[in-house]
Amino acid sequence: MMKRKGVYALFSRSGKTVQIVQKSFNENFIILTNNKDVSSWDVTLQKDQSVVILSHIEIMGELRKQEDCIILLFGYMRIIDSDICEKHEIYNLHPGDMVAYPELRGKDPLEKYYNKLQKVSNYRRGKVKSTVIGSVIHRVIAEVDAGEILFRKTTSSLYDLQEMYKKSEALNIWMW
Repeated sequence: MMKRKGVYALFSRSGKTVQIVQKSFNENFIILTNNKDVSSWDVTLQKDQSVVILSHIEIMGELRKQEDCIILLFGYMRIIDSDICEKHEIYNLHPGDMVAYPELRGKDPLEKYYNKLQKVSNYRRGKVKSTVIGSVIHRVIAEVDAGEILFRKTTSSLYDLQEMYKKSEALNIWMW
């Protein structure tokens, strides 16, 4: 019988979608975070006693010990060391259409996109016409959001910033 790979989920922010995705995978994730501020985590994760808080260096050490695992990034705000990228399957879902807008790589892509749309449309408040809101799943390499894009999903509509976040979250959960 073939041994199943362990699935690690890493997050630095709230980890809001970790448990939703875990249920859809029907898999128990090993959840690691470098976010020591438990009050900033999603409420469901705050109650999850299995979440392990480690420094980034400790997380890299833990992943180096593993023989064969899959690593999913949920807003993990650090670069994964190159030896770990080469050893394991690592995927990141990025909430920004980096195919159409490469400048959305990195932190806060929805905010960057919304601000760009406001400048183009001369709006300061309210809804802006979004030609594309999208997300990508990409392989992780030791650079910020630079790995091979494996899947891309986009949609368009009128959005204000809060609606963009809600639509993006729903899109991201669907994509995983």
